[in-house]
Amino acid sequence: AFHVQYIRNILGLTWQDRVPHTDMRERARIPSLECILKSGQLSWPGHVIRMPNSRILKRSLFDNSQRAVGIP
Repeated sequence: AFHVQYIRNILGLTWQDRVPHTDMRERARIPSLECILKSGQLSWPGHVIRMPNSRILKRSLFDNSQRAVGIP
C-alpha cells in the first residue's frame, strides 16, 4: 500500500531490507490502527453525553422506560 511505501521512503528502507510493518511503525512513531480505533471509540460516548436530551440518539441510548413483554 502507498502508506507503507511512504514510511519506507521516510526511513530510508527498501523492500529488500525485509523490515516488518510493525517495526517500521515503531521507528516512525506512528500509532497502530488498533490504537487509533480505540481512541475513537472512547471519544464517541463523550459526544453523545454532551448532546441535548432532545436528540433521538441520546434518548434511545439512555432511555430508562419499561417495555411491554411480547411482540415489539
